[in-house]
Amino acid sequence: SSDLAYIHNHLQSTQNSFGLAACVPVPSAPDATLNPAQKWTWFQQKQALASFSGEWDFAPGWTAAVKYGYSWHERPYLSPGSIQILNGRGDTRLSPVAIDSGYEMHSALATVRGKFDTGPVAHEVTAGYSWDLMTYDAAPNRSVGAYFSNLYAPVYAAEPRIAAAGPRRKTFESRSSGVSFSDQLSILDGRLSFLAGGRRAMIDYDSFNNVTGAQTLDQKNAKTTPAFAVFAKPTAATMLYANYVKGLERGGTAPATAVNANEVMPAIETRQIEIGAKAEFGGLTATAALFEIEKGYEYLYASNRYVQDGKQVHRGVEFLLSGDVTTGVRLIGGVTLLDPKTKNTGSSATEGKKPIGVSDVGAALYGEYDLPWVEGMTLQSGLYYGSAQYVDADNTQSIPDWVRWDLGLRYTTDVLGNQATLRAGVENVLG
Repeated sequence: SSDLAYIHNHLQSTQNSFGLAACVPVPSAPDATLNPAQKWTWFQQKQALASFSGEWDFAPGWTAAVKYGYSWHERPYLSPGSIQILNGRGDTRLSPVAIDSGYEMHSALATVRGKFDTGPVAHEVTAGYSWDLMTYDAAPNRSVGAYFSNLYAPVYAAEPRIAAAGPRRKTFESRSSGVSFSDQLSILDGRLSFLAGGRRAMIDYDSFNNVTGAQTLDQKNAKTTPAFAVFAKPTAATMLYANYVKGLERGGTAPATAVNANEVMPAIETRQIEIGAKAEFGGLTATAALFEIEKGYEYLYASNRYVQDGKQVHRGVEFLLSGDVTTGVRLIGGVTLLDPKTKNTGSSATEGKKPIGVSDVGAALYGEYDLPWVEGMTLQSGLYYGSAQYVDADNTQSIPDWVRWDLGLRYTTDVLGNQATLRAGVENVLG
């Protein structure tokens, strides 16, 4: 099978993220009809995507599969840069910057899956190899000065002159590959299963100065990580499970508007432990789980520098319910309770604090209703909640809890013998 796509987006008067000056409380949100961005800021993105995949059943119970993906992105834009809120009155300082960047990515995956028995034990084995290459290039950023405005009464300045873009040079290249193997062993007709596996991951980074082209970083990372899981099915409609997984993930890349734009963070080890139960009844599926997730902690610091600062640990419990309530009515909802903390930050000011942008409580309820009087028409609605969260690493500045209500329509029909889907929606109906 294959998929091809081309996407071209152009946005005018674009906003970027907001930052807070030290000791400034978070002001209330402005009216959603106001746009504090300058009218001459814009963002353009061109994307070409292609993917190909195939499978070969080369023996009874055995399948080989290959996948390849390619993507090309080009992103010239005039960004408002970091919009810093200066005081509780909503006064802001904008530092627009012209950016011309793009990247290419290749990825490939090859796997072999097979089933066989050894006495009373059934095996499902999977072996795989993955590879990807990402190359990012950019021209030097071009600053266009500073502008002062206000969240609640925007001040629109005249469009500035912008210097012509210089040549785009490669700023970083990442290569990753991995070899993996797992075996799921089952007994008692599949009512009890145990999975054991591992992965050898390798991630290499090269960074370059986009003015001189000189190499500034040559980073190589390799790690062998395990994966274990156990599944028990007391009845046909219930399941208990537990898993433990480690991994090696890429470090983040500083955004183009940061003072260390395009700097690549080191790769970091991740860990997840989860214990849960699942039950099916009356067309619905209910899940409850306890979990602990450990991953890298990266964020844009107050000085507008992107940093990797130790790790963040998310301990929590999650409840989910999904399925068909009745004919034509589908629901999915859940609640997550978290106790997030930072660790190994190297600073007493940030150690043991809550990670930026993480809520203690999150909830969502999404539903669909197939309108009986219009064939193919579906009404969609979603209600989402997040509790208060901090916006700085020291946990001195926070935003309150929030609720969002979305509405939409989906219409599926036949066009020249092919299925077509039309969608329309409003996000944050209540503004």
